Formats: sequence, structure tokens, C-alpha cells
Amino acid sequence: MIGVVIATHCTVASALAQATEVVLGHQVALACVDLPPEATREDAWKALSSAVDQTDAGDGVLVLVDMLGGTPSNLAMALLAEGRVDVVTGVNLPMVLRAIGRRQETTDLTILAQDVLEYGRRNVTAATQWLQPAGPEAA
Repeated sequence: MIGVVIATHCTVASALAQATEVVLGHQVALACVDLPPEATREDAWKALSSAVDQTDAGDGVLVLVDMLGGTPSNLAMALLAEGRVDVVTGVNLPMVLRAIGRRQETTDLTILAQDVLEYGRRNVTAATQWLQPAGPEAA
């Protein structure tokens, strides 16, 4: 099974993990790394490395981070060299749910990362693209 780590600024990671478990139930090989503003780079690195180690059952780890260029992203990118990690930025709840739901269907980390990325993009939308607002004549 592919492990999943959510790493974000502040407590977004914990909130996403909690929401995921509300929807899908308790999850194994899911970890979150919340990086408070006062965290040192060393502390952040230790937390992320530990989370990756804890969730890696042999098929690799997908690290979902909040934004490209931020500390969680930059630290996660350093783990790419090990070959057991892939990183997807712009994490949202649909992406986490997709990763958890699909990680048992494949042991190919690259395929899972691409699927989660595409799914996340499809789930970022404006309501007006799907619903036609009622005009004044509807009242």
C-alpha cells in the first residue's frame, strides 16, 4: 500500500486528515505534518522525514503539500532523490480522498500521483459553471 503524508502550514494537514477519516473511517499509513510559523527548518525536516518513514510500507509515499515553494513543499522535494516519494502540491480534500481511495488499486506511485493531481484539478471549480443562477424573472 502506498503511504500518504499531508504536509501544510499551520493545521491544515490535521484538518484534512480528520475530514478524511470522518468520510472514510480510520486510515493506516496516513500521517499529517502541521508546520507552525515558529517551526525551525530542522524541526520541520524531522517531522516530515519521520512521517514518510512511518507511512512507507514498501510501495512508496505520496506527499500532498499545500503550495509549491512553501516550506512543506521545499522539504518534500528534497525527499524525491530517495525514489520512494512523489510530491503533489495544492492539496485539497478531494485529492486526499482520492489518494486514500485509489492507493490500494495501484502500487505505482507515479500513476497514483498523476491520478490525484488530475482529480484535484477537476474538483476546483466555480458553482456558476454548474448551476445557472436564477435571474430577476425567476422571482
